[in-house]
Amino acid sequence: MIGSISYPQQITPRVTILGNHFFSLYLIHSQPKVIIECGVRAIVPLVIDQIKGLGIELEEIGFIFLMHPHFDHATGVTIWKQEMPWLKVVGTPLCQEVLSRKKTISFFRDQDEAISEFLVSQGEIDFVPPLGERRIEIDHLLSPSANLDMGPGVTLQLIDAPGHSLGAIAVYLPEDEIIFTSDSLGFFLPPRDFFPLYFVDYRGYLETIQKLRDFRPKYIGIAHQGHLRQGEGDDFFALSREQAERLHQEIVYDLNRGELSSQVEEKLFRRFYNRELRIYTPDNIKGCCSLLVRRSAEVQGVIADNRGPTIHQDSRP
Repeated sequence: MIGSISYPQQITPRVTILGNHFFSLYLIHSQPKVIIECGVRAIVPLVIDQIKGLGIELEEIGFIFLMHPHFDHATGVTIWKQEMPWLKVVGTPLCQEVLSRKKTISFFRDQDEAISEFLVSQGEIDFVPPLGERRIEIDHLLSPSANLDMGPGVTLQLIDAPGHSLGAIAVYLPEDEIIFTSDSLGFFLPPRDFFPLYFVDYRGYLETIQKLRDFRPKYIGIAHQGHLRQGEGDDFFALSREQAERLHQEIVYDLNRGELSSQVEEKLFRRFYNRELRIYTPDNIKGCCSLLVRRSAEVQGVIADNRGPTIHQDSRP
């Protein structure tokens, strides 16, 4: 077993963290109760057992938030719906659009299978339910800026969170000063590192980090490796931004001095494919590194390919 946090654990008056070291889900004690994050299918039976262990009836839970359309945040939906048919999945229209693509679902199934095998090998789980339905459906399509009244003392503010993924959101619970960021700050590598995840838009990624920081939360509900307490000697938003900016600068420097994109990608892979990131397949993380190189190159007007760097005439720093 990996990790020092015990699960489940109440972290604020209205929020309990569920899951394990690799996957953090959050139970909000509203009326009805809400789960933030869906996880992969292998984590769902564990989380359901944790909820029951808290003395909570499953029927008390009405909604689950699908924070963005990546497999490690979405494939659990089919098992949640199988075990709790009344549960309503909440997400954005763009998130549903991505999840409706046939190639997306095929890739998701393969990656979910691999990550399930890893969790079994690490002793984190001992049972993986069949994946079931191929489609991942969102029941309630909401604007990424919606405000939801979830009963006395619980307001959920949805926040558009571009940069990491299409259709991504964060969620703020002002009564407990906790913000659920999913992967918008990157993939957390304890105790103070992030693997930057600007897969869609580098500048949008930085703007999202600043937007989330402006809420000044006391707690940060990340999606992997526990949760963060802001203000205890660390500003995790600043750390996330600094590490993304540093990586971007390194990538652009390497491309501009003549390294091929494949060389830069391989360098990133060797640097980052360790620790908790080994829960994913090598091909998955290589694909992530390729996206990072591509997005950094786009910002500087560099064409990143295996023939060397080419600068666009109309590029702007």
